Amino acid sequence: MAAGKSSESHAMLYTLITFVALFLIAAIAAGIYYAKAEEYRTNYDEQKKRLDEVAGREQGNLAKIVGKIADGKSALGMMELYLNQMIKAITGQESADLSAAAKVNEVAIQINKLLDELGDDQLTVAGQEGITLLGQIGFLKTRLDEERAQTQSLQAKIDELAKAMDQQQNNAQEHETNLIAEKDRYQQQANEIQKQYDELKALMEQSTEQQVQNVIATLDKTKKELADKNTAYDELAKKLQNQETALKTALAKLEAIKPRPDIEVAAFRSDAKIVRIDPQAKVVYLNVGSNDHVYRGLTFSVYDSSAPIPEDGKGKAEIEVFEVSPSVSAARILTSSLNNPIVSQDIVANLIWDSQSSNNFVVVGQFDLNNDGLADKDGNTKVRELIQRWGGKIQEVPTIETDFVILGIEPTVPIKPTAQQIESDPMAQQRYQAAEAEAKLYNQTVVQAKALSVPTFNQKRFLYLVGYDLLAAKSTPK
Repeated sequence: MAAGKSSESHAMLYTLITFVALFLIAAIAAGIYYAKAEEYRTNYDEQKKRLDEVAGREQGNLAKIVGKIADGKSALGMMELYLNQMIKAITGQESADLSAAAKVNEVAIQINKLLDELGDDQLTVAGQEGITLLGQIGFLKTRLDEERAQTQSLQAKIDELAKAMDQQQNNAQEHETNLIAEKDRYQQQANEIQKQYDELKALMEQSTEQQVQNVIATLDKTKKELADKNTAYDELAKKLQNQETALKTALAKLEAIKPRPDIEVAAFRSDAKIVRIDPQAKVVYLNVGSNDHVYRGLTFSVYDSSAPIPEDGKGKAEIEVFEVSPSVSAARILTSSLNNPIVSQDIVANLIWDSQSSNNFVVVGQFDLNNDGLADKDGNTKVRELIQRWGGKIQEVPTIETDFVILGIEPTVPIKPTAQQIESDPMAQQRYQAAEAEAKLYNQTVVQAKALSVPTFNQKRFLYLVGYDLLAAKSTPK
């Protein structure tokens, strides 16, 4: 082989050996790097896993502390927002753009400054444990409630005092008025006494002869006045006697021409007729109803249509209305006679009731409605209530407007009690005076009714004419 080619072969061999050596070195280095890289990657993964575990735990703790995190906000951002809101709730102002520590420190400075200003009251406000806002708010609310309660109590006391003062003022004014009236009365009495004194003094200053002359003059004047009155009375009595004689003569002539009308004729007019009878049910039907002002409970006496109503007012039967229609009413038969039964077209009457108007009544005396022989204590009141119940009107004394006078039993006046009887029974004199007044009213009513030609009826005639004789002893007018 030539020397040139041998040198080239050796160079190529060296190059190849060098390349292989470098390749081996590179391969070894790559293996070592790969091994280290795998080791580093394994360590990285382990560290990352540990970091993720720590971060996960902290994230959970932050979520528990912060709560729900708004979109676009981190946990720290939410905590900063809440811190600012808390500072505003405490101070009432927006917090400055400072760190959290600076903000808390600023609030603490303001609180400490306020506590320093309170001085000795600091413990009352802050308490042993320092400032607690909720506790302080509760404390202030309790104090406020106490102050309000105390204010209300004071206001109530003020109102009571004002009321008492008004009452005292009214009492004082009333007392003052009474004192003034008493003073005026005493002053009037004093004036009268002074006047009497002056008259007596003037009389005493007159001489005895003057006094006698004055008395004689007064006596003569009185005698003359009495004589004049007697003369006038005699002339008046003579004129009255002449007028009475002339009136009697005129009445006698008038009655000879036309008899005097019966003043009781209005009491004996029929009010309705019986149009139908139901003997089995003991019911009759009348030709009057609600259009004629008939109502349930109204009673009537029944009379024969072929004869006038008897003078004593006693009918053949008594009926009581129990059902009313516009033009007809039904009445139950209370009493009837087997010898003289009710028939169709019989007439009925009630002295009190009138379909067109109300009658005026005067009721005096005592009444025995239950027929026990004794005057009922409330008999007069019951008769008045019965009249008013059926549309009548009550008057106390007869007038020209009076239609009927109902006379009960004449009141008896007991013997006037002696002083000894009055001493043992203080009411004896009062009872005597009441009985005397009642008897006087009874007699005056009789005289006035006769003078005014007002019809008078005793208890029996009255009860007969209203068809209430049976019910009077059983019930009380309602």
